[in-house]
Parts: sequence; structure tokens; C-alpha cells
Amino acid sequence: MHSTRPAGLGRRLLREPQFVVGSLLVAVFVVAAIAAPWLSPLDPSTQFPEGLTSLGQPMPPGTPLADAAAGQTFRLGTDTLGRDLFTRLLYGARFSLVIGLLAMLTAVGVGALVGLLSGFYRGWLEFALMRLTDVMMTVPTLILAIALVAVMPRGSIFFQFAGAERELPRELLNLFVVIGLVSWTGVARVVRSETLRVSALEFVPAARALGCSPHRVLVRHVLPNVLPTIVVLASLGAAGAIVMDAGLSYLGLGVRPPHPTWGKMIADGQAYMTTAPWLVLAPGLSVVAVVLGFNLLGQGLQEALDPHQGPRA
Repeated sequence: MHSTRPAGLGRRLLREPQFVVGSLLVAVFVVAAIAAPWLSPLDPSTQFPEGLTSLGQPMPPGTPLADAAAGQTFRLGTDTLGRDLFTRLLYGARFSLVIGLLAMLTAVGVGALVGLLSGFYRGWLEFALMRLTDVMMTVPTLILAIALVAVMPRGSIFFQFAGAERELPRELLNLFVVIGLVSWTGVARVVRSETLRVSALEFVPAARALGCSPHRVLVRHVLPNVLPTIVVLASLGAAGAIVMDAGLSYLGLGVRPPHPTWGKMIADGQAYMTTAPWLVLAPGLSVVAVVLGFNLLGQGLQEALDPHQGPRA
């Protein structure tokens, strides 16, 4: 007999406008990041001679390129060095999304593990893990992230891929590790509360009475019932990680130039806010849109995965 639960879940998700809108927003940025070379044939690091005015000011959106195919323009204008802003925006989405998703996985992995263990096994393990969580929560997250990123090594990581040597900014690894390690405390608190609630339900003592080991009860009975909460926290955590990445990049602690990042693009363009507002508006609105998408996605998942929640106005 086949279960109809996945199909029912899919219908509930499609009935949630928050989930649909959030999914579309996130999908647009994911597709744009993957298809960046096809959406814009320009190099994000190329400084075009025609990309600046005679006074050294950025060119406005729609300025045509010299020696290019007919109709090819700087779609969103150029930055302070004459580089195509639209191209840098697309490639900047790659760094923001990769860092945000990897940091989210790190934070949710650590937080879910701490929350499950402390909420299920209790005793001295719960005391030790929760005191560690309390200590971490007393330190401002952004200040701790700045301190950790500042002392971590910078440079490049070289590796072989497809028969060629590739370069990966070490800051990419630094950022997702640091953001993940300073963001897990809220996840741990929520997962612990949910684990305590599930552990008090009748089927958990029944499984123990049937001879199931504590590990089996945790993995086979408790974790599946806590998993919807973890999924919602993961979606919301991705939004927070992207915001923190933008903040660290704005402060100059993100991926180093010439690699484009949204936070660094905002920092570079703020001096031109009155004369060339597109330098700040384009990356700023991108951050707002992708964070809004993940938040709507998480809220839609919460509505669909919570069977006891009634409809909202």
C-alpha cells in the first residue's frame, strides 16, 4: 500500500503563497548564478575603457559597449573601475548563495546535533551542552564572526579539476565555517525544545518498552518528528547567513577582490550614492530579494508542515 503523504505535502506546499513566491525568488537567483556565463558574456573583472566618463565617473545603465555586437550594453551600468555591474552581480550571486547555503548546513548540523543530544539524553550531557550554548549566546554574533575571520588565513587554495588547475579563494572556506559556527545556538535551542516535546509523547516510551536502544529510538522515532522543524530552521538560517556574509564583505572581511561579492559592491558604491545610485541599489536589492525569498520559503514550509496550525488571515 503506497503512502499518500508526499503527495499531500506537495499539495499543501503549493497552496501556500509564501512558499510559492519564496521558491520562485530563490530559484531566480540560483538559475542566474549558475547561468552567469550565458546571461552575460563579459568578464566580471574586465575594466572597459568606455566604462567610465571623461571625468572618471561610472557609466549609467544602458550605455552601449564599444567594439561589441549591435545592441550590447552595460545593462546596469558600470562600477567605479569601469566594470560591468550586471556581470559582477551575477557572479556575486555565486559567492553569496554558496556561502549562505554552506554556512546554513554547518549551523543546522551543529545546532541540530546539540539540540537532539541534549533534549533526548538529558542529565550531565544536557547540562554541558546547554551551558556551552549559553556561553556562545552571550557573545554578539557579528563581533565574534569579525574576530574569527580576521585571524584566519587568507589567500588562495589551488586544486586540480577536469585536468586543469583551479583557484578557490580561501576566504570562501573561512566565511562559511565562521558563519556556521557562530549561528548554531538558536537552532540548538529550538531543536532541544522540540526534542523534549516529542520525547514526552507516548510512542517513545512504548519503543523503549519494546526493547529499542536509545540510539535507535532517537534516530528512528524522535528525529523524523523533529525533522520538519529542522527543515524550516535551515531555510530561515540561509537568509541569516547571506545577510552576515554581506555584512562581513561590506567590512572588507569577505572574499578578496577582484572576486565580486554583494557586500563589497555596496561598500565600494556608497560614496557614489547621489551620483550613481545603481552601484548600491543593484546589490542591495539583490540581498533584500534573496533574503526575502528564503524567509518566505521558510514561513511557507512552517505553515505546510505544521498540521495543528490553523489558517491565517
